[in-house]
Amino acid sequence: MITYVTPSAIHLAGETDRIVEVSLFCDGAYDINLPEEIQNCPVRLIHNNRNHDDWILLYLLVEKFAHRQCPLHLMLPYLSYGRQTPDYLQTLFKPLNHTAIQQIATFDLHQDRDGIINLSTAALLAADIKTRGLETALLISPDRGSISRVERLATLTGQQVVGLEKVRSHDGVTITSSSALSAEGKSIIIDDMIDTGSTLKACIQYLLRQGFKDVHVYATHGVLSWGIGEWAEDLASLTFINTLPAVSGNDTVRWLDIRGELIHYAK
Repeated sequence: MITYVTPSAIHLAGETDRIVEVSLFCDGAYDINLPEEIQNCPVRLIHNNRNHDDWILLYLLVEKFAHRQCPLHLMLPYLSYGRQTPDYLQTLFKPLNHTAIQQIATFDLHQDRDGIINLSTAALLAADIKTRGLETALLISPDRGSISRVERLATLTGQQVVGLEKVRSHDGVTITSSSALSAEGKSIIIDDMIDTGSTLKACIQYLLRQGFKDVHVYATHGVLSWGIGEWAEDLASLTFINTLPAVSGNDTVRWLDIRGELIHYAK
């Protein structure tokens, strides 16, 4: 199987992977250069869908490989949260239904969706938590939607899980918990995505008020549209998986490499 990586995921390219060569015509349309020898062979395409242009490029690539009779295994390390609703996904993937796509996979969807393989990062996070000696820390789910993901991780680390409740209002985000928190030492917030950090900031402040000395954060997708904000200053550490390119931050920011998981899944 040949692996192609698009510019949106080039930070995940391996030494033997091929990079999709994309240029623009004068009118702004994409021009994709695919060698003529790529015919009748299975292809693994690694591509991130962060914005509308990424979707356009994906459609063009899928059609290109279909025309070459190449069965396509589509890996989307990051599938933008705003496009994960059932109606949106149905609209986006409908043009792909009759193409040569064999499967579509991504990491840590906010919720499972039909037709997409939802790969877990729990094993990668568990290994890192154990390496750092954080097994005694309390695992925190920042909202109800994340609880199953955090519980899956806890089965690998043996840690206790507590879920927080999130309420949005005109005044911002309010965090509460129906469970008693034993604030002895460390806590780890586990989330699938961090963008502006507004919810995360409220969670961090809540845990610090409860008396936790060290608050760590693990997140799969570091979208970080506005960069890493001041909300990170009170953290003991902030760890992302590099489904998206790394963003500069202070010494407490860490990035785990997902490349090994991509290779393992590909087998």
